[in-house]
Amino acid sequence: MSGAKIFDLAEKRKEKIEIKKRQFERVLFDELIGTYTEINDNGTIYPVRLVNVSPTGCLIEIPKSHNPDKKIKMGSEFDLRLYFTKKSYLTISVQIKHRKQEMSEQKSEVIHYGAEFNQESASFPAVRSFVDFVYRFAEYSLVEKEENKAFFF
Repeated sequence: MSGAKIFDLAEKRKEKIEIKKRQFERVLFDELIGTYTEINDNGTIYPVRLVNVSPTGCLIEIPKSHNPDKKIKMGSEFDLRLYFTKKSYLTISVQIKHRKQEMSEQKSEVIHYGAEFNQESASFPAVRSFVDFVYRFAEYSLVEKEENKAFFF
């Protein structure tokens, strides 16, 4: 069997789960959860786009036109608000670990900031549970293969 290609099924499964996780994150973060930064600027909060979450941190995106580098520096710490309704949110303290300028899906310049969660934050267990949910949903959720009709009583 020389030259035969061997597939690692476990690796393929991980790739498929990661794709589902990214798709779920897009809907969840773009449509349901509002994300804002609390930067010490007379109590003003600034909207950011939550791109990705992991057990240890997250990736946020800010349009370059908003000049975020004036407020967010490498190593800086601030609170990130995750709004689950219009008025209720979790606050998690984060520290900026890396920065990268990129083109967004809409072809505009954005800055991506990698932020590490402060695991000593009081809300960290709740945020960690949320992140675990995102991962578990991607792993165990099913995708409709055809159009189903739903009947309501």
